[in-house]
Amino acid sequence: MKRQSDDAGWDVSRTTALDTQGTDLLRIGLDGTVKVVWHQNVRNSMAGVPSPDGRHIAVTAASTVSNVWMLKGL
Repeated sequence: MKRQSDDAGWDVSRTTALDTQGTDLLRIGLDGTVKVVWHQNVRNSMAGVPSPDGRHIAVTAASTVSNVWMLKGL
């Protein structure tokens, strides 16, 4: 994800107990403005990790998708 060079602020993950629509990654500017920069439809943790030059952000996300098989007679 690319950023503007003057986009100073914090990246914050938001999920509430009442929010069943997923998790948002918010960008909170130094002037208090808030914008959603990423949304995932599941309620898992995520984080925004800025690049060293501050021009890009990597989004980390957890997944609980799994597949279970039962084997009998082995």
